[in-house]
This record gives sequence, structure tokens and C-alpha cells, in this order.
Amino acid sequence: NRTALFQLLWLHAPKALGAWTMVAIVTASMSTADGAILATSCVMAHNIWRKVPRWGTSEENLLWVARIFHVPMTLTACFIAAWAYNPAYLLVVAFDIVLAGCLVPLLAAVYYPRGSPNAGLLSCLGGSILRLILEFTLPKDGSLVIAGKYAFLYGSGLPGLPSFMTITPESAAADAGVWNPDTEVCDQPPMKDWTGLDSLVSPAFSLFLFVSVSVFERYWPGIDILFFIPK
Repeated sequence: NRTALFQLLWLHAPKALGAWTMVAIVTASMSTADGAILATSCVMAHNIWRKVPRWGTSEENLLWVARIFHVPMTLTACFIAAWAYNPAYLLVVAFDIVLAGCLVPLLAAVYYPRGSPNAGLLSCLGGSILRLILEFTLPKDGSLVIAGKYAFLYGSGLPGLPSFMTITPESAAADAGVWNPDTEVCDQPPMKDWTGLDSLVSPAFSLFLFVSVSVFERYWPGIDILFFIPK
């Protein structure tokens, strides 16, 4: 029950303690939300929109562009919160997506200075996008079981009396609703939960992109893969 905590604070906890706890929850949520919205708006204005030719931001209008980006960022956050109300899991997924995309470029910037901006950008985008795709494509039923003959779910319930019951008189057995295992099969689909594989594959794919682009640009230095992005 997603509202169990609020029901506990509102119905069973002392009124003063429940009220102050809910105030603390709302305060912490608002602090986290406005910090995240402010950070994403500044990134969009300073790091992305500023690179757009002709319409990009400058030092004079940078503050106004950041304020304008607050509106779509806030609407996006509200849509995600209403569509998938699971803040703890979404927080873990958000950090995991950032880790999958930024781990390799950050380490390469420190320990491999010969890496190019194109390699860092493509590895960052590739790892993050792959992690996001795998979040919705990999089977995750919550069992934490990958495969095995023992790993079966309980099948859908079948109406009727247990098969070991004896109905008297026998003439009423056909209408009593006794389950017949020979004709009524209770299917048990196998359990599948690939949780964690997306967190391992995405950084590896990001590393593969970084190495591939670095090697390509070393042997063909005159070709700019991301020629459409202003440098």
C-alpha cells in the first residue's frame, strides 16, 4: 500500500508527531524537487541551448533562458510523478542512468586525456539511452530469479472444489464443480527477473563506444563524426 505511511501518521500516530512528520516529508520533497528542477534548467540553458547557433543563449539572456526552461522541466517532473508514483525506485533509476552514461567519460577525462569530446559525448548518450531502454524491455517480475526449472510462478486460480473431494451421490459429481486435473490445466509461467543486468551492460556499452570512437578518430583524424554539433 503506497499510502501506508500517511495512514499510519494520520490515523495511528499522535497528532503532533504525525503532523510534524508530514511537514518534514513535504519540506524535504520540495527542497529536492526545486533543486533538481533548477539544476536541469541551468544545464539546458548553459550546456545545451547555449550551443545552438544564432538562437543560442549569451551572457545577457542566460538567466532568462534558464528561467524559461523551468516551465517544461516542472511539467516533465509532474508528468513523471503522476505516471509512475514510486519516488524511491525512480531515484535509484535516475542515479543508475547517470552512472551508466557518465562513469566512462568522467574516468577517461581524468586517466585518459587523449580521449576526444566526440567519444565522451557519444559514450555518455549511448550508455544512458541503453540503460533507459533496458529498464522497460528486460523482464522484471520482482522475484530476483533469472531462470531455472524450479522457478515457476503460481498459476491463475481455477474455480471449483479440490480434486480429492468425494461427492455423494456420484450422479451430482458432474455439477459439483470438482477440479479435473486432466482437462483443466493450471499454467505456471517461469519466473524471469533480470534486475541488475541493465546496470552492468550499459557502462560496458558506454566503454565500447568510447574506445571505438577514439580509435576511429585516431586513424581517420579528418572525419568529424558529430559534424552537425558546433564546436
